[in-house]
Amino acid sequence: MKKVVIHTEWYLPKYDEHFAEILENGPYQLNNRRWALKFVENYNTAIDIGSNVGFWSKPLCKKFKKVVAFEPDKENNDCFKENLKDLTNWQLEEVALSNKSGTDTLYYDGKNCGDMSMEHSYKEFKQKIETKKLDDYVDKFEKNTVDFIKIDTQEHEYKILEGGLNFLCNHNAVLCVEMPRRDNRENEIAKKLGKLLKRIDYQLEGVAKKESIFKRPKKDK
Repeated sequence: MKKVVIHTEWYLPKYDEHFAEILENGPYQLNNRRWALKFVENYNTAIDIGSNVGFWSKPLCKKFKKVVAFEPDKENNDCFKENLKDLTNWQLEEVALSNKSGTDTLYYDGKNCGDMSMEHSYKEFKQKIETKKLDDYVDKFEKNTVDFIKIDTQEHEYKILEGGLNFLCNHNAVLCVEMPRRDNRENEIAKKLGKLLKRIDYQLEGVAKKESIFKRPKKDK
């Protein structure tokens, strides 16, 4: 891995050519994050699905009592641990979330450590990874303690939510889901995901660029 020093210090996989340039413009997705957190009322636990090298997890650790991150790629995880080594309120699950537990294939292009997907099989490189469902973690979190869930997994978001409906019903978490609507195909994906979440009373609350916020009515603890 290499260490890139921009406004703060970030470790990135040595092959990455994307984020070093992006970070020259300031903290990654700062405005997206500030906007998303405006919908949050309580700050117990945040879950970062597709945590990459910790661009969201690190600032979330400064807001929430605990952050649980999910990321399957080893090089990203090595960098994540370095980037968050001065913080103690995080937990890293080195698996991919999906709609089934087992193994799957992660595809990537070898130039952008954030552009990894279980959906884009046209990419040049691939690796076998372990998968779990969010529902596998139901018993690991006390009810109504997860307040925020961010999901950015390059079009695997639907399958993650499909495998986590029971988990979501155990909490009233704000969902921040990457869901671009740049063409008809992406619009159809967004519509399908919205219908899935509506089954458990989640409603679309706001859209900013590629991020969509979903919330459900408060329920008594």
